[in-house]
Amino acid sequence: VVFEVGEEDNAEEIWAHSNVLAARSHVMEAMLSGDFQEARERRVRLRDVQAHHFRAFIELLYTGSIRVVQEIHEDEVMAEWF
Repeated sequence: VVFEVGEEDNAEEIWAHSNVLAARSHVMEAMLSGDFQEARERRVRLRDVQAHHFRAFIELLYTGSIRVVQEIHEDEVMAEWF
């Protein structure tokens, strides 16, 4: 199944195995095997989710754990200097 994640004009495609998602999440199982548009089209649109957050969620479903990475933005670092 492919997930279109992010704003429509800048959406990122993230692919995942529907059988893995269904085995790890009852919500995904219902969405991908029920009588829903997502199940028929094998495509899920998530407009108000950031791609890096969704990739972390997929990683959690696949591995049972998640890596936490602290993002440091240049403007935050510069703000600490002053």
